[in-house]
Amino acid sequence: MAEHSPSLERISPCQVALLPLNRIAQVYPLVQSALPGTKLEDWIDYASALVLAEDSSAPSGILAAERPRDCVAGLCAFQGRRDLEHGSILQVELLIVLSLFDEARIAAALASEIEYTARRLGCRAVHCLLPDGGADHAQRALRAFGHRLEGRVYCKAIARSAC
Repeated sequence: MAEHSPSLERISPCQVALLPLNRIAQVYPLVQSALPGTKLEDWIDYASALVLAEDSSAPSGILAAERPRDCVAGLCAFQGRRDLEHGSILQVELLIVLSLFDEARIAAALASEIEYTARRLGCRAVHCLLPDGGADHAQRALRAFGHRLEGRVYCKAIARSAC
């Protein structure tokens, strides 16, 4: 996908494309680096549901930024949905960049591909939910691509009941 953006060739040391089902487990260490409490089976269930979804009104998937030699250095999950303020949006979660080198350029490649995907799907806005901590490169890349802070997300974990 990223190869469609000529400007991206100047900023990206990687290719960004949809992650296929058979590579979901391979990127688990990247997910765990941002969300250490995530279990492998939970990641596989979550990611598989996004990759296999067939609802054309709510497209979803996982974008992976891959460096040369098959090394995934960044990823994000996305879902199309409706928003009261913006209408059709692309909601992005887990924007994760992990690389010893070129973090900023990998984050920029993902931000560019997120925007390309949103435009291709006819979305009017992109909402990005970033994991706490370690998202500095992702935040800078999003700001550079015109994103701004819009509200806050509060979370309260609900304990599983023994029903």
